Amino acid sequence: MDSKKLPTYITKRDVPITRTTLPGMDKLFEWGIIKSGDIVVIKNIDNSEATVIDAKYVDFNGEKLTFNKWGQKVTGWSTIRIYCWAMIKGSDKTLHEMRQEKMLSFES
Repeated sequence: MDSKKLPTYITKRDVPITRTTLPGMDKLFEWGIIKSGDIVVIKNIDNSEATVIDAKYVDFNGEKLTFNKWGQKVTGWSTIRIYCWAMIKGSDKTLHEMRQEKMLSFES
């Protein structure tokens, strides 16, 4: 077979993949976005109020849970992107939205 007639393919691996590592809960604490004692809720989920203990845990109805376990428990989901769903009570923004705003403020 003539090699000039073979089709040329560009594979996905030829395209560099870049990922942004977003700041975690410890950074949100450091920046003052969230703090111990804050009441957090899961967006659009009733009776999801929990009290922030530290950068890893919340108190939900007397039970100490990680942020993710709390989110999974109140939603019934097997996984959750906690930053996209958790909100400080009284705020209209998710933790992810507040994190994005803070990161943009560094660029200005």
